[in-house]
Formats: sequence, C-alpha cells, structure tokens
Amino acid sequence: MSTNVACVVLSKNEELRIEDCLRRLRPYVDFIILVDDSTDRTRELAKPYVDAILFRPGTLSGSFATERNHAEDYIPIGFEWILHVDVDERFSQEFLENLKSIISIADPLIDAYRFPRVNEPDRKDYPDYQVRLLRRGRTIWKKDIHEVPYHPEKDKPIDQVGTIITLDKYPIIHAARREDQKREWWEEK
Repeated sequence: MSTNVACVVLSKNEELRIEDCLRRLRPYVDFIILVDDSTDRTRELAKPYVDAILFRPGTLSGSFATERNHAEDYIPIGFEWILHVDVDERFSQEFLENLKSIISIADPLIDAYRFPRVNEPDRKDYPDYQVRLLRRGRTIWKKDIHEVPYHPEKDKPIDQVGTIITLDKYPIIHAARREDQKREWWEEK
C-alpha cells in the first residue's frame, strides 16, 4: 500500500495567502497541483512549492467540483491518497506530521477521512465537517460551490454510503472571508 499523498489546491487571487498555505503542506505531501484562476501574482508565488499548475481562467466562479475532478486527472499514477485543500484552510501541524502514518495503517475499505472545520471568526457552525482526504478512484466531486464527494457508483455522498473515518482530533481552521475580495456568485449557489 502506497503512502504517497497528492494534494489539490484551488485558488483565485490569493497572493496574500498562497505561500503560507503551500509552505505548510510541502514537507508532508509528495505532489501538489494548484488549480488557479488568478489575475494577481498567485501562480508566480506558488511556483517554488508546487509540482504542477493548471491555469483555468474563468473557472472558479463556476464549479469547484469540476475543478477538483479535473485536477485529479493530472495527478501521476502511484498516488493512492489525495488531500484537497482550499487556500484559506489550515490543517494542524500535528495532522500533517501524522498524515503518512494515518494512511499507512488505513484499512483497505476506507474511502475517505473527514475533519471538523472551524469557520472563523464566529465559529457558530462548528463542527462543519469536510471530507478532505480521499482514496483515489473512490469518489467523484459533485455540486458547484459547496462541493461534495460522491460515491461514483451509488451516486450518493461518500459519507452516506462509503467507509469514512472522522478525525475529530485534527480540526481544520478556515479563515474568515477576505473583505477585499467580494464574490457575488458565492451566495447564489
């Protein structure tokens, strides 16, 4: 069983956050692919940390699920696990340090791991569970903005029909929305 981990990161005009996000991930994952729709310096700042950049102009105002699925097609063979990260999310150092150990002892029936997410600044909807670590080939992303991994054959969310483990010990911190970046489409979906 492989402990190689690929990471998919979605970004749009995140020059203020991209380096911190990628710098934290780089020591613990083996391949990072950035799916980017930026007009700022995001791609330039990301280059030292990533293995591939998919520049997809005009896409991140549509379907995040489409972008996640598309990125997985560009991950080389040999990566059994894929960690999906948004630029404004931070996994704990403890989780990152234990990531390879967690997947090395994973039962072959496990499809995915989900994490409690703390949404800053109000934290009112904690735990906002998010599936972020998935075994390759066991899911397909559906829905647009609040995308959900589905079981490809049963056509239901993976957490309803698959074998999923909740890692309550490792909450994700989700930064507050940036005031300098208004995305009208966010509330519409």
